[in-house]
Amino acid sequence: MDLTLDAGEREVASAARSLLTAVLSEDALKCVQDAQDPAVLREVMLGIGAGGWLARPGDKQSLFDRMPFFAAAGAALVPGLASTAVGAAVLADQPGLAEVQAGLESGSVLAAVVGEPPGPAASGQASAATAEGMAGGDVRVRGEFPLVEYGAVADVFFLVVPLLAQDGGWLCVLVDSRRHPVTRHARATFGNDFRADLSVDVMLSGSELVLANDQPGALARIRQARAVIEAIRLVECAGGARSVARRTVSYVNTRHQFGKPLSQFQAVKQRAASMLILSEGASLLANAALAQVSAGAGRPAELIWAKSWVPRAYKDVTLSAHQLHGGMGYARESGLFRWSERAKLRQLQLEAGLVRELNQPE
Repeated sequence: MDLTLDAGEREVASAARSLLTAVLSEDALKCVQDAQDPAVLREVMLGIGAGGWLARPGDKQSLFDRMPFFAAAGAALVPGLASTAVGAAVLADQPGLAEVQAGLESGSVLAAVVGEPPGPAASGQASAATAEGMAGGDVRVRGEFPLVEYGAVADVFFLVVPLLAQDGGWLCVLVDSRRHPVTRHARATFGNDFRADLSVDVMLSGSELVLANDQPGALARIRQARAVIEAIRLVECAGGARSVARRTVSYVNTRHQFGKPLSQFQAVKQRAASMLILSEGASLLANAALAQVSAGAGRPAELIWAKSWVPRAYKDVTLSAHQLHGGMGYARESGLFRWSERAKLRQLQLEAGLVRELNQPE
């Protein structure tokens, strides 16, 4: 089986690397990762949007056509930005949200998608956030949302919250932080990835209600958005794993010990080979999942397979990389610690999502 990119995919991958090199210079990376400068982060997103990489499926390119870009984004240490924007665009693709949709596609609006519709496992359990219908069709949404990815900088939040006094009922609402007060408590993480705890208590009008459980196709739309986000993040994981494996192979070929490169030791060869096998297998599974989601499959088996294996493979690759790098893997110069932190985080998130999905009816 040929796992290499074809000519068209290599062209897209080259364009993606060129774009990310342009918008993610060494200085820009330091501003984003170390200083957490939101202005530089926005420049990155505007550059990605200007290249057409955030257009919703069906416009310029299908999701699968953009696969090499998503992999390059994971390798470039900017995971989560593109996947959230494209997934949020699926939710915003409806009347009344054209301005938000255009902002997401151009990269001028940063978004976060938070929460899941209540499933059988969550039914009857207390929630940290709720929605309550008010007179005149308005809705009051209040609650706490912990560790929201890019919550410290997002402009708009798509929140999926349960309805009070309606077991199993839920709403997806749009909270625009430029119009409504959203309290953010920035959370320091090892990867410095702009996470924040959100506290929301807002009154929303009917135009800000995106989806409700009693609308036809509402659950399918939420699941589609989630599938898009997860499929892209799986490809990001695979791209990160490939990058870590290749960087590690380069390191063991240049780092000498006992008068010869580390790569000449049998145990190191075997570990490096295992990393490459894991990273290539992760790419194959992630690409298959993205292809099915891009084709419009609702809950494809390929996505479930990929979620059960790709994040764990990514984490295992980073652990092996640390072992082969030794102390250098923890030095700031290597950047390896950022991949390993995000690899474990993605494993926790995607595997938890897999458990919820398997407990939900078709």
